[in-house]
Amino acid sequence: MDQATTTALQEARIIVIEDVRNLLISSSKLSGEKADALRDEAIQILDKFLQKASEIQSNTFAASKAAVNSANKYVKDNPWRMIGTTAGISVLLGFIVARRKHLRATIP
Repeated sequence: MDQATTTALQEARIIVIEDVRNLLISSSKLSGEKADALRDEAIQILDKFLQKASEIQSNTFAASKAAVNSANKYVKDNPWRMIGTTAGISVLLGFIVARRKHLRATIP
């Protein structure tokens, strides 16, 4: 899944949760102390969920940013090692693809 899709899904989840929260708030027109207590509890749960989701998103972003910075630093510090590694992986993938094509051509 690409970054745009992931972001869109996260925003959609938040919108749904906020809509549920707003629905619970608007349903306060219902009567009964138990209904009020239930709505209040549901609103508290949704608020906690939104707060936790925000924390997880912030932590994930910080961790991914740190990983990208670390990888970027490694590549800048070791450019020839990365060029050699990329070349080696490319050659290996080339052999695998060529072999698969050769095997498919020989099998009737």
